[in-house]
Amino acid sequence: MSEDSKLAQSSKAEHDEAATLSAEEMGDMMGQFTYIMHQKFLAGEDHQHLDYSKIDDDETLDDHWLREANHDAEDKYFAEDEEDGYNDFVEPH
Repeated sequence: MSEDSKLAQSSKAEHDEAATLSAEEMGDMMGQFTYIMHQKFLAGEDHQHLDYSKIDDDETLDDHWLREANHDAEDKYFAEDEEDGYNDFVEPH
């Protein structure tokens, strides 16, 4: 049996073994993978996969957050007015 043939059989056996993982084992592996990738993201170790300067320098992405911040400020302003009773209707004399 040639070396390539042995390698192909070994690879097939490993593939078959991986295909027989239980749903629980697969879920555990996915959880571990997700945890590792999350930690790499938080540590800034994913910069080789994503150019953050393109995101940071794209002002069009700021528009959404600016609208959101303005909306939150308006909500807070009107909520304070309601608490103080300023929105009560007063009839003119």
